Amino acid sequence: MKKYFLIGVLAVLFLVVWINKESFSLEVKNMTLVDVFQKEHQLLNASPVLVNMWATDCVACIKEMPKLKALHKKYSDKGFRVVAIALAYDKLEAIKIYAKQNSLNFPVIYDEGEKIAPLFGKIRVTPTSFLLDSKGKVVRKAIGEPEWDDWEQQIRQLLS
Repeated sequence: MKKYFLIGVLAVLFLVVWINKESFSLEVKNMTLVDVFQKEHQLLNASPVLVNMWATDCVACIKEMPKLKALHKKYSDKGFRVVAIALAYDKLEAIKIYAKQNSLNFPVIYDEGEKIAPLFGKIRVTPTSFLLDSKGKVVRKAIGEPEWDDWEQQIRQLLS
């Protein structure tokens, strides 16, 4: 029994490292993004940014949206931003409806043609979030809902 438990723990650890491996040295270049309402945004603006890969049919993604709105509202006056990138398999109309109905206060981008998500490595699960410093270096990655208190502490550090 202990042997199977140990094998299970090792398998989970391997999976966590395998899923996160490409983000350890990832640096994203600035790019112009066009949101679902046709407004242009620069990904980088000399301040930290939280990039959230999500989908309208993802329960965990929808669950974390209020926290993303709150973080954006709390720190946007200091330059911090949230950018939500809906993956290519989602439907543009569903994304627009969700963004409007929920008064999302940050850019919502549709990754039509899968041109953006691959720049962040292989996105295997939604939600997947990245915290970028002001130069575009990934300083934190979460698959699933992050531990928001830790992320907020790091956002404050990046802004100071």
